[in-house]
Amino acid sequence: MGRKLPMECPAAPEKAFEDFEKERICQTTYHIELVTPLFGGGAVPGENDPVTLIRGPGIRGNLRFWWRATRGAKFENVEELRKREGEIWGTASYSSPVTIIIKDETKSKGEQWARYELDQKKRGVKSLPKPIDKNFKMYALFPFKGKAEKGIIIEQPSIVTTKASFNLVLKWPRNIDLFMEIEAAVWAWVNFGGLGARTRRGCGALYCSTLSPSWENVNSLKNWYKRCLDKYSIELPTETRGWPTLPTHEEILLKTKNNRVNVMKPLEAWSKTIEALENFRQGTGIGRRSKNKGKYGRSLWPEADSLRNITGQAQKSFQNRITGNKDAFPRAEFGLPIVFHFKDGSPKGNDPADCELLPPCDLERMSSPLILKPLAVSPDQAVSIILPLRTNLPGGVTVKYTDASNKVRKKFFGEDYIRGSHLAAYSNSPLRFASSSGSALEAFLEYARSREGFC
Repeated sequence: MGRKLPMECPAAPEKAFEDFEKERICQTTYHIELVTPLFGGGAVPGENDPVTLIRGPGIRGNLRFWWRATRGAKFENVEELRKREGEIWGTASYSSPVTIIIKDETKSKGEQWARYELDQKKRGVKSLPKPIDKNFKMYALFPFKGKAEKGIIIEQPSIVTTKASFNLVLKWPRNIDLFMEIEAAVWAWVNFGGLGARTRRGCGALYCSTLSPSWENVNSLKNWYKRCLDKYSIELPTETRGWPTLPTHEEILLKTKNNRVNVMKPLEAWSKTIEALENFRQGTGIGRRSKNKGKYGRSLWPEADSLRNITGQAQKSFQNRITGNKDAFPRAEFGLPIVFHFKDGSPKGNDPADCELLPPCDLERMSSPLILKPLAVSPDQAVSIILPLRTNLPGGVTVKYTDASNKVRKKFFGEDYIRGSHLAAYSNSPLRFASSSGSALEAFLEYARSREGFC
């Protein structure tokens, strides 16, 4: 005869589970606030998640990366790194002992970051939308601009979240010593990473009162950075690893004014870092010639001339090279792939159709080693920071192009087509800022120091 179950189960002792967890589980909580707009981060690339804006899996991925860049920097090879990374953050075979919980999330209503406006001279809308805030730089946010053709809107600009906050709760078994590993990763993620897409260009930047620098540290931020490296026992290697690691405190650059660190609103600080890179790559007299009859002047970077030479296609006015006689692709150091669109490209004109610079070895992409963002010292104050990650720069580049017979081809170019003192030798080369190395990355950092007020 079966046993009869009681109608009501007895109540669990008060705080039984709470006491058990305190005994067996370590826990740390961080209150985190968003200081620049959050783009993407949802299940659909480039779009905010309408239900769960702050997602645990996304944060776990970020913490993995920043753990490798901090505590993982001491390992000498990828095998050692992956073994320890798996023990902390999990692998495909076994789960992580670290539990990530998002609590108390608040967020503003999503809105379009830019809007298409009517063109008073032509029918329809202008080809580029206008940002709702002057500090939203199209140069950094072009993937989210939507699309308009022949005055018709094909796709609206992305919806973004401008304000959000949440509590990040991390738990792990008390018998495993993980606090230093976890907090080092969270520290680096909060200060140098972010949420969503384009975080290396300052989107989704964060602030945490317990991990971010304070007002007292504003004029000694490099010392604060160095102290944090020591606090979390982060051993930076003398040589680059097979994965990105943090730079030394001497290598980071901060925007200054009157010989003091310049404190601004986060959006303004963000804007200043993006402007520095935009000016270097596209500014008149630096990245391109002066305007001609109201139009943008010709690029002073060698890629366009090189692609015209490789494809054998060029508009008549661009047939004479102005960037030296050697094909070169120095901007590969800023990250790959790069798409080159020629305004008068086939079939519109005689210039090449769209070309791509691809990473070598069949890699899909190589992330930029440059982090340009606001480093928050409070929820509404920040400084502009340029942080160059230490990483292996591309040893070559693959050019994908369409030839004159309309066939798609690929051609590999070695390291000397990316960097070298010869690339700074032609007149007005942007690489003149680092003529000894001919490195676009080094040239930008020197340009930021000498022309944009970073030090």
